[in-house]
Amino acid sequence: MVMVDTSVWIDYFKNRSTPSSVALKKILKSDEPICITGLIYTEILQGIKEDSLYEEIKEAISVFEIIAVEDIKIYENAIQIYRRARKSGHTIRKTIDCVIAAAAIEVGVPLFHNDRDFDAICAHSDLKVVGY
Repeated sequence: MVMVDTSVWIDYFKNRSTPSSVALKKILKSDEPICITGLIYTEILQGIKEDSLYEEIKEAISVFEIIAVEDIKIYENAIQIYRRARKSGHTIRKTIDCVIAAAAIEVGVPLFHNDRDFDAICAHSDLKVVGY
């Protein structure tokens, strides 16, 4: 199973031919299970202006397992990820990225992303990422 971050989904749904969107197409055609968090689900859908496209994408991503981020332990781990990175001179731009990383670590799945903050997070946590 792999967790796919919003940064990859955005390129995919906008039909951008980026390495990550091309790789996501291959993953979707394979048997590899995909998961997302509720935060990723929210980020994907909140920026869609057209109602019909919103419904189409909502339906498309509803087939993936959604990892619940309800345990306070995940948030505590996100805090520690942010603090360790900051102490080392790396400021993570979005708190949500720390929560997503902590969720991936907690459930033991690698993260597929296209966001430089996750590279910094990897240096300061047990986050595993995948490249395709």
